[in-house]
Amino acid sequence: MATHINWRDPLGNLLTIITQYSSLDYIRAENKVGWLTLEINPTLIPTSFLAVNARLEPWRSVGAYPPYLDGETVFFLRTWTYAIDDAGQEVLRLSAFDANYLLDSRIVAYAAGSAQAERTNEIDDMMKSIVRDNLGVDATDTLRNLSPYLTVQVDVSAAPSTTKAFSRRNVLVVLQELADIAFKLGTYLAFDIVYTGSTTLEFRTFTGQRGVNLGRTSANTLVVSRERRNLESPQLIEDHETEENYIYAGGQGTETDRVIKTAYTTTALGLNRRELFVDAAMSELETSVQAEADAALFDYRAKKTLIGRIVDTTGCRYGVHYHFGDLVYAEYKGQGYDAHIDAVHITVQDGAEIIDTQIRASA
Repeated sequence: MATHINWRDPLGNLLTIITQYSSLDYIRAENKVGWLTLEINPTLIPTSFLAVNARLEPWRSVGAYPPYLDGETVFFLRTWTYAIDDAGQEVLRLSAFDANYLLDSRIVAYAAGSAQAERTNEIDDMMKSIVRDNLGVDATDTLRNLSPYLTVQVDVSAAPSTTKAFSRRNVLVVLQELADIAFKLGTYLAFDIVYTGSTTLEFRTFTGQRGVNLGRTSANTLVVSRERRNLESPQLIEDHETEENYIYAGGQGTETDRVIKTAYTTTALGLNRRELFVDAAMSELETSVQAEADAALFDYRAKKTLIGRIVDTTGCRYGVHYHFGDLVYAEYKGQGYDAHIDAVHITVQDGAEIIDTQIRASA
């Protein structure tokens, strides 16, 4: 194993390639903002390279296989610190966030009820419209337009349709909620800002899985289990602790004139009935209010989850047989589950690498 860092300026011009460092630590997680930290001898980095949004790219190689950009993303430098380590040596510590950080940087800057802040559409296409409106070519404020650096994948209408209102709310949070709604409606939906070149990025959506299908229906199923010694610390959890199963959502209006919609499960009976009120006053359409009720019912559902960590074996090596975002087949407690590799954490300390690849199957 070897990982080097391509260091580019904020516009993508290559400044240097880092092959020597004290430590490297980074994580990618589906539908979230990942991070990277790097500790290095400061003499290797001219101060002129230290710029907000300088780009750090972890290129990882395994054995004789060619290097690949791990996680298919770039990390934007946000913090740097000169310090003295425990051995009395000066070090430079760098902290960066992956490209999904751009989504967290914007709100939906449009009024309630506007076409940009309340939509009915296929969920994957709705996500792309939100990004175009707030970071891309359709931003009404041209100063918000990042299209020279960030493109948006074409619409493919691969997810179910819904109605949602989201005026003045954080873009990343809205996208996360839409992914949850898609899952409730039966489609696994992920989103990501993907590296497409040294100067370009693209917002994309993924149905089924973020990466490659190596699950139950695949012709190349990758099985992980305790018996195969490639699944560690599995947990099968059924959790009713935070369950709310009868949702009231209140839309616009007051008192008896307020629009009220409900969503509930068939188990919301007697001692098991747990009620929650959701304020959906930002929603102008009744369908939007209903969608907020449905979304809350999903968010507060009883959860059955299989989690665990994949361990490298001869036929199951990270970066060779599977990657971040792939779907694998996990066996535990006599049952089989398609499980998403939804988080990967890599740590390199003094040349030794630790891989923490998490799987998750949810119902």
